Amino acid sequence: MSTKNINQYRPSFISKTPMQIWFPALIFVSSLIIFLIVAFFQTPTMTEDQRRIMFLLFALLAGFSTFFLGGTALLEISGKTSQGINLTLSATAGIAVFVLCYLYPPYFISVSNPPPPPHPPSKLADINPKLVGVWRLVEEVGGIPKNSKWEFTGDGWVIVSIKNELDGKDYQYKGSYRVTGDKIIWSLNFNDLDVNKETDTIERLTKDSVIMRSPKDKIMQLERQ
Repeated sequence: MSTKNINQYRPSFISKTPMQIWFPALIFVSSLIIFLIVAFFQTPTMTEDQRRIMFLLFALLAGFSTFFLGGTALLEISGKTSQGINLTLSATAGIAVFVLCYLYPPYFISVSNPPPPPHPPSKLADINPKLVGVWRLVEEVGGIPKNSKWEFTGDGWVIVSIKNELDGKDYQYKGSYRVTGDKIIWSLNFNDLDVNKETDTIERLTKDSVIMRSPKDKIMQLERQ
């Protein structure tokens, strides 16, 4: 067999990726590799958010690299329904590798840089017994008048007594509250209607006063009666 005939059977690698996107894809993949290397070695102890970003970027790099080498759709299935509708199913190796690497990251990424230990419990974690008692609202807030009486019970109930200046009668809003760290989650009800439900931040608590901040930055200050 001649050399010419041997060359005819010599295998050659031809990527299915169009030539016009080779250079942008190569630049993007190279930049992503450099970024991953720098980010990995510059952060010896990653936070949980940084680890998630690394997972996503690594999976994205694997998917783009596979697409760069393999090209577009590697699997195409076409068919026609009984109603005459044409259906085509296309799949790419790049998407498959991206999903695989995102769901099952490499071992060295999974075990290295463990997340930091959880934050220590809040100093206000024992807030429940301190909050129990009867308080007075110092300034009007959210339509609730000044000097209204707030009573926090030890079993998680809150009772707000408001005196109507028009008819001189006392009205009560009864609801529940729950404390988690420095957050108080509470709701008030009047005639079985939920009129206020929110999560506030307890910024200061002493034996004589408590200051809470709402998500809308409204300050509520109570003084013990």
